[in-house]
Amino acid sequence: MLKTLRHLVQAVSSLRSLDEVLILIVNRLREIISADVCSIYLLNEHRNYWTLMATNGLNPTAVGVVGLPFNKGLVGLVGSREEVLNIHDARSHPSFCLLDEVEETLFQSFLGVPLVHTGSVLGVLVIQKEIRTNFSDEEEAFMVTVAAQLSARIAHAKASQVFLENPDKLVDPKDIYFAGVAGLPGIAIGTALVRDSPSFIEKVPDRFVENTELELEKFQSALSEVKKEIRNVASELNQSLDNKELALFDTYLRMLEDHTLSGEVCRKIVAGESAESSLKNVVLKLVERFKGLSDPYLRERASDIKELGHRILSKLKNDISLKNDFLEGTILVSETVTPVMLGDLQKYGLIGIVSVEGSANSHVSILARSLGIPAVMGVLDLPLEDINGREIIVDGFNSRIIVDPKKITKDRFNRLISRIKHMNSNLSSLDDVQCRTSDGRKIGLWLNAGLLGTVSGESLKMLDGVGLYRTESLFMDRLRFPTEEEQRTIYRAQLITFSPAPVVMRTLDIGGDKALSYFP
Repeated sequence: MLKTLRHLVQAVSSLRSLDEVLILIVNRLREIISADVCSIYLLNEHRNYWTLMATNGLNPTAVGVVGLPFNKGLVGLVGSREEVLNIHDARSHPSFCLLDEVEETLFQSFLGVPLVHTGSVLGVLVIQKEIRTNFSDEEEAFMVTVAAQLSARIAHAKASQVFLENPDKLVDPKDIYFAGVAGLPGIAIGTALVRDSPSFIEKVPDRFVENTELELEKFQSALSEVKKEIRNVASELNQSLDNKELALFDTYLRMLEDHTLSGEVCRKIVAGESAESSLKNVVLKLVERFKGLSDPYLRERASDIKELGHRILSKLKNDISLKNDFLEGTILVSETVTPVMLGDLQKYGLIGIVSVEGSANSHVSILARSLGIPAVMGVLDLPLEDINGREIIVDGFNSRIIVDPKKITKDRFNRLISRIKHMNSNLSSLDDVQCRTSDGRKIGLWLNAGLLGTVSGESLKMLDGVGLYRTESLFMDRLRFPTEEEQRTIYRAQLITFSPAPVVMRTLDIGGDKALSYFP
């Protein structure tokens, strides 16, 4: 079964069209399970309606036409509850609803599996037989596994489908939204520039050389160039970032100087591997090691190591395409936006950031807040290949992006941008004004802060201190208790940020709505 599943997933991954994906799934699954019918119903979010989108065994003329309200029928039961339903006599079930158009009167047994991706139900996968029999545990487990594997592919194909050349064919000609996680609240309207590292380290072939001294020299030269680049970026951001954020670039330099990375690459070169293949093998091994760590913060450092590897590889290959034509009003879009990439490009008029990977805790999110650049992270289903050069709105307030916004939507966001600018202008005029009542009584302006409480230098002038710093954020952000040293470092950074103003720290407040996964 595992081999069959792997072949099915591979076949689906080669397709781009949503229709092709769905047709392949129903045809192959009907054959694999030896069922009489296999169908896929997808949820139309705007109409709250399940539409038959592909079938092998039912009336093909019903595809794209016939469907069910959200809570109606066996399909509605599976989808609304997001639970598997395996029954031998579908017609006797109280939720059964006969759709004459699909011609399913002959079929008795029913197995429905919800298609769920990142917490959202996309549709329902159904197989049916004419005889009355429950599908076996093995068949049910296989269908559940298929649904889990294919939901992401269906989500991506469904997202890509909205970019067909004739958008008038869309059932719902509304704005196209992609949800993510807010990196920095704010709004930006501009042109998407999809940017990935020009050299893909995974594709480097293993190669052996005789002149190891030349390879060592190439590697050391590339390493020096990357170090110089990072120092330049840090120098250019010196006036924009606090010492905490600038320390991040020191961390990158230490990574490059670390014996684990550069030393191991040099050892492999001396053993006869080329500089490129040595770099690839060391970097990918480190990436896998970091991805396997339980701490979310440390896991995210895997992308930092990979980015550094890409940069060194670009120097080794004399790739000068790292900087794209960057115009004012550009929104950077990438599979993984890294701090060095952000620091490298912010001087060119960058107004927004969109990253498929990453979270509100990532270094990029922290830097974006310091630089005041609206960002949305973790936009998992974003079809990168389809949005380059398109107009997009980064809505950091609602953690989403909008692609090719309608005029009415764009006008609404432009008005909101104007109001935000007006409000910020009014606030800046109050920098030196104390909070006092009309009879002269001073009122304190205090910040309510958590782990990610990052405040710009201008805002710090207006604050009297931190009235409540929630220490539980640090405990909720990981899969284990933070060490005493980790707590000391983070608390001290907060105290330094607001010094000499006071910071009131609440002792650990957990339980109820703030449960810790590792401490029930």
